[in-house]
Amino acid sequence: MPGIEKKVAFVDYPADDLNAILAVNLIGPFLVSQAAARQMIKQGEGGRLINISSVHEDLPMPMNAAYCASKGGLRHAYSDDRRRAGEG
Repeated sequence: MPGIEKKVAFVDYPADDLNAILAVNLIGPFLVSQAAARQMIKQGEGGRLINISSVHEDLPMPMNAAYCASKGGLRHAYSDDRRRAGEG
């Protein structure tokens, strides 16, 4: 899934740009994966959810704090819960 970024110093990052980046890079994939997981559970056959993030989830990119945060959030949002989606 493509992402968006805007290179701005951390202390100057506009809240509107931060919200847009998080909406596209984190919230969008989160909601789509959530809907897909619900459908897989409903169908009873399981499945796999694959989200591709970025090396910048671990390696900071200068002037790009929002992008790095969104990619780290994407990786960590699913690190455990997806494996147990059907348990409960």
